[in-house]
Amino acid sequence: MDYSAIFCKYLVISYLLYIVAVIWTIFLCISEVPFMMEERIRISENYNKIKISVRFTVVIFIIFITIYIIIPIIKDTPSCIEKNYVESNGSAYQEVVDGGALGLFKSIIVIHENEEIEYRVLWADKDIKKGNHVKVTYLTNTKWAIVEKVE
Repeated sequence: MDYSAIFCKYLVISYLLYIVAVIWTIFLCISEVPFMMEERIRISENYNKIKISVRFTVVIFIIFITIYIIIPIIKDTPSCIEKNYVESNGSAYQEVVDGGALGLFKSIIVIHENEEIEYRVLWADKDIKKGNHVKVTYLTNTKWAIVEKVE
């Protein structure tokens, strides 16, 4: 299996989405255009407070994204480039389940050496059930994983 193609695809997508978010934040902080769309807001006596609040909220959101998502991705990038992944074998504590906002992310909990570890699944074999032996290949900081069923 080509682990590099899967991991690098998600790294590139994450970087691109982050760049778009940062550009959007800069545009929002510099431009007046986003605030001219709603007439009620523009004529409100609290217009300046609303602008500052929205800008502050968006900047805080980008800082949060940077700390909790982008920094782990940056730390895992050399591992992806060098194809240096961590492999672990264990028993599936649960099957692969949808989670996150709108069910966009999948996760699995694997028992490895009597420890439950949760991974964010990028790709998994079909029909992994509770108790199946699995091989997990993952990146250490993001916990992005490829899960394969071991026969």
